Amino acid sequence: MPERRVRVLGNRSNHAIKNSTHCCALAHLCGLGNNIDEKYLQEILKAQKREALGNKQVYFGKSTGQTALFTIVTYPDEAILQEKLERAGFEHVHTFKRRVGYPEGELHMMIKNVI
Repeated sequence: MPERRVRVLGNRSNHAIKNSTHCCALAHLCGLGNNIDEKYLQEILKAQKREALGNKQVYFGKSTGQTALFTIVTYPDEAILQEKLERAGFEHVHTFKRRVGYPEGELHMMIKNVI
């Protein structure tokens, strides 16, 4: 089943996209960057918590109700974003190398349980 893309909040100039994964409890939050407003990030987390607590349906492929969000931060390019995520309660759980052909750097997986 293909991934479903769901716009979480925002407008064209400031938005995050939530991608459902094959794990019904985990979603990928992308479209973030160093310039993300911390208030906006908190709104995303509050909305996801409401959605997770309100979820009453259980079946594969549901694009809502996930209890955890993860994102990938390019380091050092997105060090400011990583700091903002850490202040919002995300944890750095894994580091891996960038793909061959990309500039030197690391990728940091950040995760947050919303409930």
